[in-house]
Amino acid sequence: MANRPRPSDAVLKRESAKIRKAAAKRERTAQAARDADQEFRDVINAAFENGLSASYIEEEAGLTRSRLYQIQRGSRI
Repeated sequence: MANRPRPSDAVLKRESAKIRKAAAKRERTAQAARDADQEFRDVINAAFENGLSASYIEEEAGLTRSRLYQIQRGSRI
Protein backbone atom coordinates (compact mmCIF):
# COMPACT_ATOMS: atom_id res chain seq x y z
CA MET A 1 0.00 0.00 0.00
CA ALA A 2 1.39 3.37 -1.00
CA ASN A 3 1.87 6.14 1.51
CA ARG A 4 -0.83 8.77 1.41
CA PRO A 5 0.09 12.41 1.44
CA ARG A 6 -0.48 14.18 4.75
CA PRO A 7 -3.80 16.03 4.81
CA SER A 8 -3.68 19.79 5.07
CA ASP A 9 -4.15 21.44 8.44
CA ALA A 10 -7.60 22.63 7.36
CA VAL A 11 -8.67 19.07 6.48
CA LEU A 12 -7.26 17.73 9.76
CA LYS A 13 -9.08 20.41 11.74
CA ARG A 14 -12.39 19.83 9.90
CA GLU A 15 -12.25 16.04 10.16
CA SER A 16 -11.14 16.13 13.80
CA ALA A 17 -14.11 18.33 14.65
CA LYS A 18 -16.49 15.94 12.87
CA ILE A 19 -15.00 12.94 14.67
CA ARG A 20 -15.26 14.62 18.09
CA LYS A 21 -18.84 15.72 17.37
CA ALA A 22 -19.86 12.20 16.31
CA ALA A 23 -18.14 10.65 19.34
CA ALA A 24 -19.92 13.05 21.70
CA LYS A 25 -23.27 12.34 20.04
CA ARG A 26 -22.65 8.61 20.32
CA GLU A 27 -21.89 8.92 24.04
CA ARG A 28 -24.99 11.06 24.69
CA THR A 29 -27.12 8.52 22.84
CA ALA A 30 -25.59 5.61 24.76
CA GLN A 31 -26.19 7.41 28.06
CA ALA A 32 -29.78 8.16 27.10
CA ALA A 33 -30.30 4.46 26.30
CA ARG A 34 -28.82 3.44 29.68
CA ASP A 35 -31.06 5.96 31.45
CA ALA A 36 -34.17 4.74 29.58
CA ASP A 37 -33.28 1.12 30.38
CA GLN A 38 -32.94 1.93 34.08
CA GLU A 39 -36.25 3.81 34.08
CA PHE A 40 -37.94 0.85 32.37
CA ARG A 41 -36.58 -1.59 34.97
CA ASP A 42 -37.68 0.75 37.77
CA VAL A 43 -41.21 0.97 36.33
CA ILE A 44 -41.43 -2.82 35.93
CA ASN A 45 -40.30 -3.35 39.52
CA ALA A 46 -42.71 -0.70 40.80
CA ALA A 47 -45.54 -2.44 38.95
CA PHE A 48 -44.72 -5.70 40.76
CA GLU A 49 -44.45 -3.86 44.09
CA ASN A 50 -47.86 -2.28 43.49
CA GLY A 51 -49.48 -5.66 43.03
CA LEU A 52 -49.81 -5.88 39.25
CA SER A 53 -49.72 -9.41 37.92
CA ALA A 54 -46.93 -10.71 35.75
CA SER A 55 -49.51 -11.44 33.04
CA TYR A 56 -50.63 -7.81 33.01
CA ILE A 57 -47.10 -6.41 33.05
CA GLU A 58 -45.84 -8.69 30.30
CA GLU A 59 -48.77 -7.73 28.08
CA GLU A 60 -48.27 -4.01 28.67
CA ALA A 61 -44.48 -4.11 28.39
CA GLY A 62 -44.28 -6.52 25.48
CA LEU A 63 -41.93 -8.80 27.39
CA THR A 64 -41.86 -12.51 28.07
CA ARG A 65 -42.57 -13.81 31.53
CA SER A 66 -38.99 -15.01 31.89
CA ARG A 67 -37.64 -11.54 30.99
CA LEU A 68 -39.94 -9.94 33.56
CA TYR A 69 -38.55 -12.16 36.28
CA GLN A 70 -34.99 -11.48 35.09
CA ILE A 71 -35.67 -7.76 35.47
CA GLN A 72 -37.21 -8.34 38.90
CA ARG A 73 -34.10 -10.27 39.99
CA GLY A 74 -31.84 -7.60 38.55
CA SER A 75 -30.40 -9.87 35.86
CA ARG A 76 -28.80 -8.28 32.82
CA ILE A 77 -29.05 -10.05 29.48
